[in-house]
Amino acid sequence: WFPFSTVSQDIIPQPLLDQYVSMTDPARAQTVDIDIAKHCAYSLPGVALTLGRQNWHCLRDTYETLASDVQWKVRRTLAFSIHELAVILGDQLTAADLVPVFNGFLKDLDEVRIGILKHLYDFLKLLHEDK
Repeated sequence: WFPFSTVSQDIIPQPLLDQYVSMTDPARAQTVDIDIAKHCAYSLPGVALTLGRQNWHCLRDTYETLASDVQWKVRRTLAFSIHELAVILGDQLTAADLVPVFNGFLKDLDEVRIGILKHLYDFLKLLHEDK
């Protein structure tokens, strides 16, 4: 059992998804590889694209874990790809799950904020005005 267990899906083998999710455990970065969370953050949009928005619930907690990682390089990686993830998730999931992370990144270190600012238009154009 992993502390970040996923809800079942049938797109990719569940043990593979469980392994990916488990690699985002902050405790694991201390014992396995300090850059493992950054690599997971880098590949997250690809995993989300493969699973599709209907299975976002399998990755939501993982995304939030990575978005609050103590290493700014992990958060920076997510900041640079948040607009791509928004395209995959659509406006409703983006408004519910990505906008709070986006707002947090805006208040983060300059190294993280630059990722948000570089793709600000790309992200905002995906949201409805009332969100």
